[in-house]
Amino acid sequence: MACALTSVIAIVALCLCFPSAFASQGGSQPISSDKFNAPVTILISVCDKNGNPISSLTNQSLTVFDAGKRVTSRLEIQPANDYPLLFALVLDLSGSIRVRVPFIQTAATNLFDVLDSGDNRGFLVVFNDTVIFSKDFVSKVELSAVLQNIEPRKRTALYEAIYKSSERLSQLAKQKFPNRRTRRIIFVLTDGEDNASHLALDQAIGEAVREGVTIVPIGMLSGPGLKLPFILNKLAWMTGGKALFPDSPGEVGDQVLKVIKSEYFLTFTPVASKRVGQFYHLRIKSADSKPVRIAAPEAYYTPRN
Repeated sequence: MACALTSVIAIVALCLCFPSAFASQGGSQPISSDKFNAPVTILISVCDKNGNPISSLTNQSLTVFDAGKRVTSRLEIQPANDYPLLFALVLDLSGSIRVRVPFIQTAATNLFDVLDSGDNRGFLVVFNDTVIFSKDFVSKVELSAVLQNIEPRKRTALYEAIYKSSERLSQLAKQKFPNRRTRRIIFVLTDGEDNASHLALDQAIGEAVREGVTIVPIGMLSGPGLKLPFILNKLAWMTGGKALFPDSPGEVGDQVLKVIKSEYFLTFTPVASKRVGQFYHLRIKSADSKPVRIAAPEAYYTPRN
């Protein structure tokens, strides 16, 4: 706790003076000839047409297409609520959201109240043209200390914040829950603008998919209009998340609760052997005529180990 509190105090100080997605992203690295033959597990969300969780989902409820080919082997679908949720609470503190500070303060508190229970754990990320992390998971008291002292300024490196948060979520999952399956979700409060990243949007999305991270953007609509809603929608649908656009910050908790209550882990065996270190297109649909909404990553990644 002392270590986490120290890092949060550092964030407070820094806030006050805050000075194609699935193409190969390995630069000039050669494509591996090694084969990937393991089952693939992804986090998905399935709800009814009104956005409510479905309790009757079975292993026969969905059809999966792997790189365009239907998966004919048995699917395994498990409710995800039985597994720990590791989340990054990512706050945009750039100059463009200065008039939305009250929204951020209320929404972040509301969100944390909903998520921080049981084995769920979250860390804090704040960014403008710099991305800063808490060193460990944070408590509500530590979050409040940051929220009381935020001062938005400078430009916006949204894509870098997403990329680095995905890396950190993966690291913490391996460190804190080395032998346990976890849900990994980024909740990012932002207006969607990016004018300072050294990465492209697709690179941020690719890293999230690589690390098994779902992105749930929360667009801030109070004050001047949302700048780039299509950016937030793309971050969500490419990673299996849902973009939320609450009319008021008090709605954030209930909307997020609906999302996480509708989550499942889907496990399938790829149609054929795949090369390691590659992205493969994924499509999931209902196996019957029931009107359901499915949110799933647009691809999966075959890790090297």
